Amino acid sequence: MKPADELTFWGMFTTADTEAAYRNWVQRDDTRRIRFTIGITIPTLLIFLVTDYHFFGNSAHFYWLVGARLFFAVASLMVMLRLDRDLEPRQLDRLVLGWDIMAAILIVYIASTRPAGFTQHAVINVLTILLTYVLVPLPVLLQAIPAGILSLGLLVLGVFVQPWPDEPVALNVVMSILIANVIGVITSRELNRWKRRQFRALSRETELRKNLEHTLAELKTLRGILPVCTHCKRVWNDQGSWEQMETYVRDHTHVEFSHGLCPICARQHHPEIDWDKKGL
Repeated sequence: MKPADELTFWGMFTTADTEAAYRNWVQRDDTRRIRFTIGITIPTLLIFLVTDYHFFGNSAHFYWLVGARLFFAVASLMVMLRLDRDLEPRQLDRLVLGWDIMAAILIVYIASTRPAGFTQHAVINVLTILLTYVLVPLPVLLQAIPAGILSLGLLVLGVFVQPWPDEPVALNVVMSILIANVIGVITSRELNRWKRRQFRALSRETELRKNLEHTLAELKTLRGILPVCTHCKRVWNDQGSWEQMETYVRDHTHVEFSHGLCPICARQHHPEIDWDKKGL
């Protein structure tokens, strides 16, 4: 395996050039993934306005939540519009990371408005942590930033701000958050490694195909009947003239001629030499 083809522990190529080539190759797919992720996130957050109204009714808390959700929705639409432009992989990473951090902060803020002891939203929040690693097209270490913000925020809320109702519930939520991060990191790492192996195999196949096409393009063969002079052995070429056989063969193949002397011609043209002593 070439050093450029080796993968790090986190599933990235060891050399910057190979990694950049991979990111350019996969960027269109990454853009579709983030569009899909944003597309399902916006309506999901807006749907839960019904839950906000259930808790707070026609109050200031409800309108604060409405404003936060609408702000995030508008910001998400702006991100989607930005995706229509040609972005470098690093620019795409910064854009997606910023959006994902904003989503994590919003979820923590929404969770902070829930009554103490309310744990029904914990399943959705844990699922969101896991989906951050699976759906958001970022390197594993960058995915861990918004997932870590969301996890830490939920833990702080459950321990200090809105304590969980009892120890079993607290233990279940903490373990669920921890497991979601572990499974998410492992899954994302394996997905990254698998996709880069695909890219590596495709690159090698493309290189081999190009080499084969180049070889076939350079391969020249002689076919058909070739008129040859009985005496001088010149050949009749495609331009309608006679030329030396060596020249014709060299121009139509990859054969080069060198001069030598066969035993018959040596004895015929140079009888003064004792060829038997020379071992000919």
